[in-house]
Amino acid sequence: FWQGQPGGMSFMLRTAGDPNALVAAVRAAVRQVDATLPVTNVSTETAHFEGRVAQERLFATAYSLFGGLAMVLAAIGLFGVMSYNVARRTNEIGIRMNLGANRGMVQRMILREGGVLLAIGLVLGVFGAVLFARVIRGLLFGVEPYDPFTLLSVATFMAAIGIVACWLPALRAARIDPAITMRA
Repeated sequence: FWQGQPGGMSFMLRTAGDPNALVAAVRAAVRQVDATLPVTNVSTETAHFEGRVAQERLFATAYSLFGGLAMVLAAIGLFGVMSYNVARRTNEIGIRMNLGANRGMVQRMILREGGVLLAIGLVLGVFGAVLFARVIRGLLFGVEPYDPFTLLSVATFMAAIGIVACWLPALRAARIDPAITMRA
């Protein structure tokens, strides 16, 4: 051993009990063989495994945070576009209401327009996810990049957030007073 391995030696022990309780006994057994041998870097297999996957967990957490941030930015962007659209079309909406459109019709009109933007975004997003699946395959653990359940779940969640982002401007559009817009 001394001729072939100058750097050190590693031992692995299997125990039925608490592995941390054996550390003192292992050190004592090594001291009985040679009192000058240092026993360092004693750890359990669980701790060793946790250390090896710590970087992957950090990356997974960062990807999740960036994904959440992207989702919030997408919702804010859709809300902003729809709010601007409603503000720009206030006179048109007031005229429509004067000509007989009720609040429900106005809400459906705004939701339909937002739904088109949302559908385009979802189709492009799913297409992009499938297109870049090979790139992210190495970063996924326990999930296939083409998993239909995951793609459907994410698309459904984004659709729900998009509907809420469109619903608020639609409510504001339905509250427009036609008399005020006609006077303006």
